[in-house]
Amino acid sequence: FSPDSKLILTVLNGVASVRNSKTGELLYALDNALDGEFSPDSKLILTVLNGVASVWNVKTGELLYALDNVWDSEFSPDSKFILTVSRSDGVASVRNSKTGELLYELDGMVYGFSPDGKFVLTVSNGVARILCVNWYKNLTLEQAQDLLLREKKQREARNRWLLLKKSLFIGGCMAFIAGIVGFGLLSLLNQ
Repeated sequence: FSPDSKLILTVLNGVASVRNSKTGELLYALDNALDGEFSPDSKLILTVLNGVASVWNVKTGELLYALDNVWDSEFSPDSKFILTVSRSDGVASVRNSKTGELLYELDGMVYGFSPDGKFVLTVSNGVARILCVNWYKNLTLEQAQDLLLREKKQREARNRWLLLKKSLFIGGCMAFIAGIVGFGLLSLLNQ
C-alpha cells in the first residue's frame, strides 16, 4: 500500500503494477522491477532490478530517472532524499529524490536514515558515525566531498596518533620493566 492508502504496488515477473486500492483497477505497469516501494509522501515509486534503481512519478507513471550500479536504496522518511549503496564499491550516496542529483557520498557501511530523516548512520573501521543529512545545503558537491575527505584524513591522523601513543606507552612500560629487572640483577651481582 502507498502510505496514503490510495494505491497498491505489486511486483511480479519484473513488472511493478500500480492499482487503485479501492477498485483494484490497474493504473499502470512499470518495467524493470524486482522490488518496489512508495516514498513516504506517496508521490514517488522506487524500483530496483539488476543494479538499476528507477524513480517514477506516482501520478503519471513516468520514469523520472534511473541510477546504475545500485545494490540497495531507500527513501528518507521525509521523502526528500534517496540513499543508494553502490554494488561495486559499497559507497553510499545521498541524492535528491525528485531529481536524482548527487548531494554527497559517505564512507563505510550505511545502516539508513533516522526515523525523522535528519541523520544517516554509517559504520567504518569499527567507528559508528551519525551524519546530519542537511549539512550540505550551502555547499557545492565538490565542497561537501572535500569536507568529508578532510574529516576522513583527520580521523586517520588521529588513529595514527593513538597507535603511536599506545606504542610509546607499551615501550615505556617495557623500558620501566627492563629497568627494574636490570636493577634487580645489578643488586644481585653487588651482593
